[in-house]
Amino acid sequence: MAEEKYYLSASAFFNFILSSRNKNAKIKQPDVLLKLLSIYMVRDYNGTGYARESISTIISNFKKGTDLPRDLSKFCDTAIRENFFSDIQSKKPCSLEMMKDFVEKIIDSDRYLDLVKSLLRLIERDKKITEEEAFYLFEIKQYVNKETFCQFTYYNIESFLLSIWLYIIRYRYKSVDNNTVSYIDGDYNIRSYVQLKRDVKVCRYDDRNKELLEEYGKFKVATPTKTMAFDSIKDYKVEEDPSPDEDLMLEFRDDYNKILKFIIDLDLDAVSFEFFIRFDFYQFSNRISELKNKWDDKISSFVDKEDRELAGNIIDELDVFVSSVKDSDKRSLRISKNKINRYYSDLPTGVTFDNLNNT
Repeated sequence: MAEEKYYLSASAFFNFILSSRNKNAKIKQPDVLLKLLSIYMVRDYNGTGYARESISTIISNFKKGTDLPRDLSKFCDTAIRENFFSDIQSKKPCSLEMMKDFVEKIIDSDRYLDLVKSLLRLIERDKKITEEEAFYLFEIKQYVNKETFCQFTYYNIESFLLSIWLYIIRYRYKSVDNNTVSYIDGDYNIRSYVQLKRDVKVCRYDDRNKELLEEYGKFKVATPTKTMAFDSIKDYKVEEDPSPDEDLMLEFRDDYNKILKFIIDLDLDAVSFEFFIRFDFYQFSNRISELKNKWDDKISSFVDKEDRELAGNIIDELDVFVSSVKDSDKRSLRISKNKINRYYSDLPTGVTFDNLNNT
């Protein structure tokens, strides 16, 4: 493979993932694609509007470097992109929980190392990755350049894959470089790809590998450029004390969970939304008022300032949402819906593909 042919595209990433699948799980290619898109959208996504046969045909072309249809991938949807970026930097990224579930159910544990090494080698050889383009280290909540990202001995498989997926969506979502895609079919396979020679160790994120935490914890980076960070990022603590608000926040989550999830899943352009306004909105708004009365008194009980602000933001934003429905203001509704989605991702939750629709 010629040196200039190395290119970290969405199709290259997808091919590597496919060649790392757990064959015993019998996960089909459309399911892999839809789960990756679900992680990006931070919700369960089934390719609405596309038949399974159509998705299979699209995948066949996508593996060879052809772009995914915009309405299937949603890569150009500003609201979805911003929500994904906000989730990445939230206290407990929902997308990271989803990637953990993705790895657990789809990736063969015997292929973790080969998958990481293959992607690292591709990134190292990709000359089109610039100094201004950044990869995100979840372990220290910091954006770093390509050279830094590739220098570590230890990698958590889930955060590593999510960081690369974030990079692709952030920098390479518009189109695949057609001058570099002819070699993709067959070459981007961990069994045939030229492997990285240096020593690399791969862990699971929740194992909290001591050596990895020490290696990342000692790492110090100069302040990132504006192009590297979406917002300021707080320092990562290797050892986190249990939150004094854990029980209270879980009670808050249990009270508001169904309401928030209902809003997040609500299609504002569908006929069902008009039915909701006509028949269910009165009961819905009354329930929000009841909860507001309860939590207006209890919100001061939160010890942690961030927890208190999160609960307050959710309560206030639900008032905005209700007012926007009453005013028939679709623009304000969309803005409010996106904010609620971001706040929801900060609530304590063990999100997986199995329970996303049952929460």
